[in-house]
Amino acid sequence: MKKILLVLVLLVSFFTQVNAQWFNLNSPTNTYLYSTWFANYDTGYAVGGNINSSVFLKTTDGGANWGIITNTQTKWLYDVLFLNDTSGLACGYDGAMYKTTNAGASWTAKPSQTTAWLYAMAKKPDGTVFAVGQDGTIIKSTNAGDNWSPIVSNTIQTMFDVQFYDNNYGTAVGFAGEMVYTTDGGNNWAVKLTGSINSITGVWMLSPDTIWTCGFSGELFKTTNAGQNFALIEPTIYDFNAIIFTDDLNGYVAGQQEIFQTTDGGGSWIEMYYPNANGMKDIFVTTDDRVMYAVGDNGAIIKNVNTIGIENWGEEMVFLYPNPSSGIIYLGLEGNYDVLLMDINGRILHEWSLVEADNGKMDISDLSDGQYILRFTKAGKNSFGRIVVKH
Repeated sequence: MKKILLVLVLLVSFFTQVNAQWFNLNSPTNTYLYSTWFANYDTGYAVGGNINSSVFLKTTDGGANWGIITNTQTKWLYDVLFLNDTSGLACGYDGAMYKTTNAGASWTAKPSQTTAWLYAMAKKPDGTVFAVGQDGTIIKSTNAGDNWSPIVSNTIQTMFDVQFYDNNYGTAVGFAGEMVYTTDGGNNWAVKLTGSINSITGVWMLSPDTIWTCGFSGELFKTTNAGQNFALIEPTIYDFNAIIFTDDLNGYVAGQQEIFQTTDGGGSWIEMYYPNANGMKDIFVTTDDRVMYAVGDNGAIIKNVNTIGIENWGEEMVFLYPNPSSGIIYLGLEGNYDVLLMDINGRILHEWSLVEADNGKMDISDLSDGQYILRFTKAGKNSFGRIVVKH
């Protein structure tokens, strides 16, 4: 098999922690960003704002560059989601609801039938969309956001996040530790109490019974019986804003200057490093779990490529030289490794085996200039590094 290619930007080590993969993306704004959504590897969106303005952002190159979309909304936008590659919704201040049918090139206001602030949206597999917000507001659309109708929530507490596990089971969380839960697709909601006096800002359903929430004061709650009882976990004292799981074992929670990861279903949480001091408001993971984005304060946008399932390799170090290079590169490894090369958006470009007889020698001359992600696998354990090629 033809040997492929590469050169590492850094003197890459087999990382001994799961905390070396986030990197900053250039943002065209310094206002708060509250939500992000990627319709595919390349095309993504972020929304935000403040008391004087709103922000719609779009990228078509996996976050490398972002443009500001002109809009008519003048204050905060809190959430964005896409129904397919071209149709999306954004909601926010005073019941604002916007829809695009041309991949974000333009946004049209839709009547939400409420003036309550709308903080979050979720779509069911059947296409029904729900939005939640101020004073227990829940609204529903069955025609892709063109029309909305109010739903009785049975709570007066402001709801900050909502998620559906399938077409029947869903939950929303909010102020004063309150959660509402539905088993009939959102027609009826029952109040559940986590036991917290703080705001619950994020929710993730692993099953109809197993639900994780995050909130202020670094509180994580887990229920395994659909909200009848909750267990409290406190990995930090700082406020959390968003939580997401990619499977039963791997999850992430983000908040005030911290992102934590679990690889054992929440039994333990490890703080991840990211390269700025801004609080993060939202996390998005692509459907194949390969690329992760987070957005937050001061327009911060960060990206993490294929961190899912990273395991520790101890103190073994790998050195590559020359750096940079356009021809032959030498990698200080002993033994046999499976090597996978991805572009900066997580698309797999090449896979091959590096054997001890190669003496760590690889040919990068066939690669175009740019940055890449390199994964080494040995005995079922992975390590990652960013690479750059320069001719």
